Amino acid sequence: MNGGPPQQHAPPSAPQDQARHIRVIGQGELTVVLLTGLGVPALWWHGPGEWTEDVLQLIGRESWGNRPFLAPSLAQDFRVVTYDRAGMEDRPPPEGVRRMDDFIQELDGVLEQAQVKGPLALMGHSLGGLIALEYARRTAPRVAGLVLLDSSHPDQLPRFAAGAGAGQRHADAEEQRQMAEFHPERPDLEHLLSQGEGAVRPGTLGDFPLLVLTRGIRPCPSGGTPAPPMTAKYWQYREQTWQRLQRELTALSNAGQQRCFPDSGHYLHLEEPARVLEDVRAFLRQLQDASPGAEARSRQQPSS
Repeated sequence: MNGGPPQQHAPPSAPQDQARHIRVIGQGELTVVLLTGLGVPALWWHGPGEWTEDVLQLIGRESWGNRPFLAPSLAQDFRVVTYDRAGMEDRPPPEGVRRMDDFIQELDGVLEQAQVKGPLALMGHSLGGLIALEYARRTAPRVAGLVLLDSSHPDQLPRFAAGAGAGQRHADAEEQRQMAEFHPERPDLEHLLSQGEGAVRPGTLGDFPLLVLTRGIRPCPSGGTPAPPMTAKYWQYREQTWQRLQRELTALSNAGQQRCFPDSGHYLHLEEPARVLEDVRAFLRQLQDASPGAEARSRQQPSS
C-alpha cells in the first residue's frame, strides 16, 4: 500500500469535529482538493486502511499490489487536501437534509481551516464532482481548474426518468426519500440532481480549464436479467445516457477535455489509478505553469 496514515493539519481554533477530518499532505504552490463520492470516506484517496476488503470487492480484485493511490502520489508535486463530509467516518450526521449550499459552506470551511490561499484546483468523484463544479461556478477566480472523475450531472435524474417505466420511477423516488432520511450524509438528491437544463448550457464556464474522466459502459448485471423493476433495456438506456451527460459536462467549458476509460467502472481512480494519475498530473502541471507566479519562478531559475 502507498503511504502511511496521512498527516493532519488544521489551525488550533478550527472546530474539532471538522478539523480532525481534514488531511493536508505534500507541498507546492498549487493546492489540489479531493472530494469523495457520496458515502465514501476520504481515507480512500490515501489507501484503503481497514476498508481493504470493501475496496477490493468494489473493483473486483483479489489484491491491491503496488498500484498507487491518488493523494500520496499527487502530493509528490502538489499540496493535497482531503476531508470527510458530515456523517462520514465518525463525524456526526447532519441534523437535516443537505442541499448544495450546505456542501458549499462545508467546503468553504475546509479551505479556511486548511489555510488554502494560493492557486486552487478541485478534483471530485461522483457527487464530489458535482460539489466541485458548483464551487468552481460560484468562486471561479479562486479556482484555477477542475477535474471531474465520472462525476454526477446537475440534471441527471430527469434524464434517467425519461426512459424509465412507472415501476422504476417509483423505486427511484423511494430510494431518494430513503437516502435523504437514512443515509449518513442525508443528501437531497432531487434538489442536487434535478437542476434543469440551464445548469449545463455549453460554454457557460468560458475557457475555464476542465478535465472530465469518464468510465466505460457497464454490462447489465445478473447475465442481462437484472432484478425488477430494473430491465435490461432501461439499464442500457441509463448507461448510454450517462455517457451523454459526461459529454455535456465537458462542453460546459470551451476548453473542456474528456478522457474515457472503457475498461473501468464508476471508481475509475481505484480501478486504473496509474492512468488516471497520468492524465491528472499533466492537467495540473499545465495549471501550475499558467499560474501568476510561474513566469517569475522561471526567471529566478539559473540558466545552464
